[in-house]
Amino acid sequence: MRKIFLNISGVLLMGIVVSACSSLKSTPTASTDGNNRTSVETTTEASTSTSAGTSTSASVSSNNVKSVNTEQFSKLLLLDNVQVLDVRTAEEYEGGHIEDAVNIDVLKDDFKAKAAKLDKSKPVLVYCRSGKRSMKAASTLESMGFTRIVNLDGGMLAWEEDDMPVEK
Repeated sequence: MRKIFLNISGVLLMGIVVSACSSLKSTPTASTDGNNRTSVETTTEASTSTSAGTSTSASVSSNNVKSVNTEQFSKLLLLDNVQVLDVRTAEEYEGGHIEDAVNIDVLKDDFKAKAAKLDKSKPVLVYCRSGKRSMKAASTLESMGFTRIVNLDGGMLAWEEDDMPVEK
């Protein structure tokens, strides 16, 4: 029974991430270096809106990092195989955080060392106060070899605005 649930969870995770990406707009940019080699970089812009009707957008320069709204993020939290990462300060974390979140401050020198203890084979759901630090953390995680990173667009500000549960 657990194996069936895990398979369903994986399908749901993939569906939510794909659904979240349906509003992505990719823009490829080609450039040529001095040796006539052409490289292509794709910049992706994601637009989402909160239940309060506010609209936000985030730029993502990777296929490994997806930004999702609070509703999508909350659905991902229901899955067993995800890791939740709060990259705010310890003081911010103690003031209220998402259930089961591990706190690793992205602005501390030991961020990479602590983040290296996370499981690279599992998705990482990352958030901060507004979304800026979590995108920095997502970029760092990606450079460390993590391949499934989901950022909470708007961070805890959006989470609390949408009356999502906060653990204190």
